[in-house]
Amino acid sequence: CNIPTDLNGGKKGAMLYVKSKSYDLVVLGTKAFAYAPKMPYKECEKPPVYYYKSPPPPTPTYYYKSPPPPPHTYLYKSPPPPPVYHYKSPPPPPYYYKSPPPPVKATSPSYYYKSPP
Repeated sequence: CNIPTDLNGGKKGAMLYVKSKSYDLVVLGTKAFAYAPKMPYKECEKPPVYYYKSPPPPTPTYYYKSPPPPPHTYLYKSPPPPPVYHYKSPPPPPYYYKSPPPPVKATSPSYYYKSPP
């Protein structure tokens, strides 16, 4: 992994620029460049990038739904009971009081007292 590639002028020499400068220090910067082998070998192999795969979401919980109620059934309504019959006896015939006839004055012979002889 020590052979330069041609990325950003890596083979010819990278273009440098001054990043910061002070009295006793100069910091240079450049664009990124890369190194690679002519023939791939174990030392330069990198494991593939690991991508996290989240577990699948949990299955939704099953809620039991009862079947719909049956359609409206016909409810038989019996007729109302007949009215209660109260027997009314016929009124008694009118009563007429017949008083006895007044006594007939019999013209009976008057009673005369006869003294003994």
